[in-house]
Amino acid sequence: MNFIPGSYNPGLLGKNYDASRLMMVLHFSDSRAPIPHEEEGYREALLASQTGRVLKWILEESKISLDDLFVTNYVKGILPDDKPPTKQEYDVSKPLLLEQIELYQPKKIVLFGAPVYSHFFEDTSAFQEVTYSVREFDHIPVLVSEHPGYIHRLLTEKRKERISLLSSFLTNN
Repeated sequence: MNFIPGSYNPGLLGKNYDASRLMMVLHFSDSRAPIPHEEEGYREALLASQTGRVLKWILEESKISLDDLFVTNYVKGILPDDKPPTKQEYDVSKPLLLEQIELYQPKKIVLFGAPVYSHFFEDTSAFQEVTYSVREFDHIPVLVSEHPGYIHRLLTEKRKERISLLSSFLTNN
């Protein structure tokens, strides 16, 4: 593995997670994130990023808080020079993500981005065919979404549409 030593990031567990049990899985942390054990610093860095801005829009539309979520990355370590993870790094990371799912028992999961989806479900389908579909994993509904960075770059109407789809999934029983 090529992870930067000490860069393991378990994610952000909101203080109200037990009530909502909503989980969001992003791709991987980059070197702009603070040292992972500095949870408040990581939270601030996440919210200041493009990804964080989109998460805030989703949460505002859903009328829920970051404190209601467990936000984690598929790949738990930071890679040198922010290189994309290799298949081996995804393979090492998957059991850690599955442990988190078992431990936190989410009611719903959102997977953000094609790499997260394809490695989680080990599916080679065209990402466009599965985007905004709801899959199931161990009886847990899983929404497949584009990465927040992509959503951020969309024109306003398309962005609102995607945020509305995500919000509906999070808030509907």
